Amino acid sequence: MKYFASRDAAMIRRVRLLLVSFFVLLAATPLFAHREDYIGETLVFLTLERHSLEPEVFVDTAHGFRLYNAALEYGITDRSMVDGRVSWGRDRELDSARVEGRHRFGDEGTPAAGST
Repeated sequence: MKYFASRDAAMIRRVRLLLVSFFVLLAATPLFAHREDYIGETLVFLTLERHSLEPEVFVDTAHGFRLYNAALEYGITDRSMVDGRVSWGRDRELDSARVEGRHRFGDEGTPAAGST
């Protein structure tokens, strides 16, 4: 009899787990990423205004690793900008540095040339 009791208890646990999982999935609401998110980094459609300067300082704690970042963005024209960033770890050793340029060819909501 003891064998059947432990088997029944295991079956009851499985049914409970299945029901709880079902109701959790049923109650879940869909989540969508922000339209500006792109592989862990936000690349917005807009560029800085001409001669605008935007300093940034932030900490990235992905995967339990703390990475400090300092960036500076500068608007060359209303459609072109340059961005420089330096990253370092807890031990203050340089992790990475980069400079990138961006140019906005169109405006948001305007179809690209040749598209219908």
